Amino acid sequence: MKLKSLIIAVAAMGSAVSLVAAEKIVGGPKGGRLLEADGPKAEFFVTKERKVEITFYDAALKPVAPGEQVVAVTAEPKSGRAKVDLEKTATGFVSKTPLPEG
Repeated sequence: MKLKSLIIAVAAMGSAVSLVAAEKIVGGPKGGRLLEADGPKAEFFVTKERKVEITFYDAALKPVAPGEQVVAVTAEPKSGRAKVDLEKTATGFVSKTPLPEG
């Protein structure tokens, strides 16, 4: 009976691991996190200067104008939440200042 329970437990764990592996995170063209929603896809990317870039892409991952899209970014360093001010670019948004430390 113990062997049967052990086999069932191992099989369940194997199934759980394979399900997690199937949820592969897809990176964007710049190497950031690709966010999928209705309409264009958006890539969240942090530059070497610690600035946030949000770039919009069509289905073929070609950059497109943001149109009427609205973006809000909030950083949460140890000192507390901080709104990140963004400015519009030809293909998305970029933060005006670097992300806060921490």
